[in-house]
Amino acid sequence: MKIKYLSIVLVLLLFSILSLQSFSVFLSSSTEEIDTARLCSLILHCEKDGTAYADQEIAIYHYAGIEKDLKISLTGEFAGYPFEVNGIQTQSEWSAITSTVGPYIIADGLTPFTVGKTDEKGTVRFDSLPVGFYYITMTDAASSYLYFEPFTAYVPGLNTQGGWDYEAEVHPKMVKKTGPVPETMTVTKLWRDSADRSRRPEKIEIWLYHNGTFAERIFLSGANNWTYSWETDDKSSWTAVERHVPEDYTVLINEVGSKIYITNSGIENSEVPPKTQDVFRNDFLMLGMSALGLILLFAGRRRGGRHAE
Repeated sequence: MKIKYLSIVLVLLLFSILSLQSFSVFLSSSTEEIDTARLCSLILHCEKDGTAYADQEIAIYHYAGIEKDLKISLTGEFAGYPFEVNGIQTQSEWSAITSTVGPYIIADGLTPFTVGKTDEKGTVRFDSLPVGFYYITMTDAASSYLYFEPFTAYVPGLNTQGGWDYEAEVHPKMVKKTGPVPETMTVTKLWRDSADRSRRPEKIEIWLYHNGTFAERIFLSGANNWTYSWETDDKSSWTAVERHVPEDYTVLINEVGSKIYITNSGIENSEVPPKTQDVFRNDFLMLGMSALGLILLFAGRRRGGRHAE
């Protein structure tokens, strides 16, 4: 009986690990070829606990497309940015891409692909969308009582039969705002270039934006331990972008609570974005394999003990 329960635990553990797979995995697992020339629809439902959030403006930005060979590439105004969108393995890494795209949209005043408003049911529909990845955001989230964090949606979606659904529906998680609480914000530069650290510049330039408006230009270097901190409150919205990204580097921005991490990866290391501090896929995998070994060892000893008796 104990072995049976242990087997159930093992299955649940492995399922939780495999559930971290991303759209990149879905691309290769579909039962049909994706039609990259077909236009798609995206439907958003904004509601919480049965209450619809009506008359809310939603903007979507088409930042990456999908080619016939399943390669993902930056598109439109985003094509020249040093973002790496291929080789991504987990939803956490897609979240990091989202938190990288967003600040540059604000800083550079990029144009949304389209904008719509939710109706009385809290629903908004976007049609005639090219296949690809979209950054979704509320245009006035800072003053809204109920809001959702920006996220990435892709069209088409994958249906339960393994085929493509060119009319995708999304239910973003709506959250309620709380009152302002003083806190310390921190922006930190991280490096991922073990092959040749001599390419690193002596300092890098960061622009800070407060509620969508330019606030301050700072420089990070070894002299300040590549870190800068300031006081604010959690009702404020702060974003940061790196200006003049070093040649042969990509940039990735991770936001973890009140901490912003800006990672420069050497081109040779940028195929897969670096691990963030909230999710470590390889560590989860190692944990799962270790758990499997312990379970099998425990089961073997229990069974061996019974035979010995």
